[in-house]
Amino acid sequence: MNQNRIFYGNACFLVEKIDKESGEELASILENNGFGGTEWINLPKSGLVHVNVESMRYGYTINGIRIASNNYDEVPNHPFTVNEFKTIWDVLKKHRINKTRVESRERKYLDSGYSCFLVKDKNLKDSGDDFWTYLNNEKFKSLNNNDTSAEWVLINVGNSTYINISENEDIHSYVEDNLENALDCDEFKTIWEVIRIHRK
Repeated sequence: MNQNRIFYGNACFLVEKIDKESGEELASILENNGFGGTEWINLPKSGLVHVNVESMRYGYTINGIRIASNNYDEVPNHPFTVNEFKTIWDVLKKHRINKTRVESRERKYLDSGYSCFLVKDKNLKDSGDDFWTYLNNEKFKSLNNNDTSAEWVLINVGNSTYINISENEDIHSYVEDNLENALDCDEFKTIWEVIRIHRK
């Protein structure tokens, strides 16, 4: 089993440019939350925006050109609404305290990060914890090589996989580097309840 599948996708969401109810522009919401734009070539832009929650960069989509892949492989006819993104960001921003924001405006930073969310809870060591039932009910598949449990689980929303024990050096390093900023189980559920609406 290829455990590196947990690193599929990136940390980018495809979001509507304008909130349909309030008329508020996504760009101003992002700028007020510390996101920065990217440099663009002079081509007509569509009404959608790629927002990377890891690099904290955003960029407008360009008709006919794939400028970034996304967290959940959203398609242009089913992007996240501004309110859906705000719900997700309200959870994630609490965990940005110890993260370094990318300062470069290069477009490549729209494709950084993974479609992963790291969750930490001491109860996850118990294989009977309700969160394992929740993941199973939501059709997430385990990439574990054995039944041992840790106090963390790395969940990929793009390919519906998770792993919570591994001797893989890449996974071990990722968990170690991000454990301080991990979500709790309820925070992940809040995010997933928004993302799951976009399941194909």
